[in-house]
Amino acid sequence: GSIPAESLHWLSNLQVLDLSDNRLTGSMPFDSLLSSKDTLRVLDVSKNTLGGTLPSSLDVFERLQIWNLRDNQFHGSLPEYLPTETLQQFVVEWNHLDGSIPDTWFDVTTTTTTTTTTMSNKETYAMEILQLAYNSDITGSLPNGIGLWTNIRMLTLTFTSLTGTLPTQLGRLTNLGELSISHNSFTGSFPFAQVLSLPRLEWIVAGHNQFTGTIPAANYWTLSSSSSSSSSS
Repeated sequence: GSIPAESLHWLSNLQVLDLSDNRLTGSMPFDSLLSSKDTLRVLDVSKNTLGGTLPSSLDVFERLQIWNLRDNQFHGSLPEYLPTETLQQFVVEWNHLDGSIPDTWFDVTTTTTTTTTTMSNKETYAMEILQLAYNSDITGSLPNGIGLWTNIRMLTLTFTSLTGTLPTQLGRLTNLGELSISHNSFTGSFPFAQVLSLPRLEWIVAGHNQFTGTIPAANYWTLSSSSSSSSSS
């Protein structure tokens, strides 16, 4: 069955909506959630057959911590704005989303006349898990602003259509434990120097891309591992 929009509209104090792993169909009535925009912390409708487009902005949900739409039929663009000071998990993998990853997620200014990206002065980015995998029409590059999300633990971009070089700002993600970027069209050199220095990194899945260059010698990996161990102790 479908989710009744009218019922959600009256839940003005709603904090958690978990309808995951059911057989729900039809469009997700996101507009009806606006009545609880000041209280909603968790939305989990993963593993259904819900469709429709995502809201253009999520920053109206000032307390939102988890947004999980995994394994549905959503299409269209990613939201342009996220409540980055509260949102810890943004999970939309296994859908039919398209377009690029917005620079506005990182509050950065990008110009077309220079390769320099002006980073935000915002101190707090809560994001810990970003999963965009298996949305084959997500295109563009991974923005340099990703380096601002220093709390992120899991970055999953597998089976999208991302291109360009990986930003060296990945080296700032000292809490990153899993980097999954396989089956894309990334080019250039893999940023070994920055990524191998991350103290909590356990998984690097980067196959099926178009990286070039050489893999560091064995002693480089050993030194990086030793450095990581000492820095985390």
